[in-house]
Amino acid sequence: MNRVIVFFRKFFVFVKRGFLVFISYKIQLVLSIVSVFFSLISFYFMVNFLDLQTFNPKLSSMGGNYLSFLVIGTIYVGLMSVGQSSFAETISEEQSLGTLEQLFVSKTPLWQILVFSSIWNYLITIINMVLSIVIYNLFFNVKLNANILTSVVILVVSSIAMMGIGMLSAGFIMRYKRGDPISWILGLLTGLLSGIYYPVDILPSYLQALSKILPPTYAISALRKATLLHATLADVSQELLILCIFALVTITCGLLFFQYSFNQARKEGSLSWY
Repeated sequence: MNRVIVFFRKFFVFVKRGFLVFISYKIQLVLSIVSVFFSLISFYFMVNFLDLQTFNPKLSSMGGNYLSFLVIGTIYVGLMSVGQSSFAETISEEQSLGTLEQLFVSKTPLWQILVFSSIWNYLITIINMVLSIVIYNLFFNVKLNANILTSVVILVVSSIAMMGIGMLSAGFIMRYKRGDPISWILGLLTGLLSGIYYPVDILPSYLQALSKILPPTYAISALRKATLLHATLADVSQELLILCIFALVTITCGLLFFQYSFNQARKEGSLSWY
């Protein structure tokens, strides 16, 4: 019982720290809200300019509306970027502040430090997601047919898979201090192959095959089904199974690589270097 209390106490301490840091930069808070609104406006004008508001037969399996298709894809990318980069950013920030060694010599396990440090980033990203959907409903009359339970399960499972990749990135930063090829490569391939801006099935067959090794491909597809077509858990069971496999593999590899990088940095005395 005491361990559970301590666990949640640490959880709330990290969330509180993230919240206090966030609200201390009031201009950044305002700019983040404004940027959400302006990015949505740019999508709306682009879709109107290209005359994509009408029913698109190529998107019939996703409801046929390109603006809704685009919004869900780009919203998910925001959440994905948190999972793959927040751990590495936490390591870099603590290194630059000179607090990394103190953090790691505490009684808090490594995995808890990484996960808890990213919780606030996830919360603010989810708030931005909800805000984006509300703005589209109010101002652009984009209606979703969402299955909330299915959507939440997809976001949780896919976030865990991306956390594993984020741990790999954090391990690289821990070991080599600068440059993160893991996030760079994943971001590049995701933007090109995972169906954010266009359906995967318009790609050449060899690129479609490559897209199948990327977790976001399955997450975006499942999330669109859940939010645009009211898909149930059974309807997206195949994507969820694949995402669970990705999560198991990436979390295992991520923890092992981060632990290895931490041990190497500690032996070299370079934990606080940046």
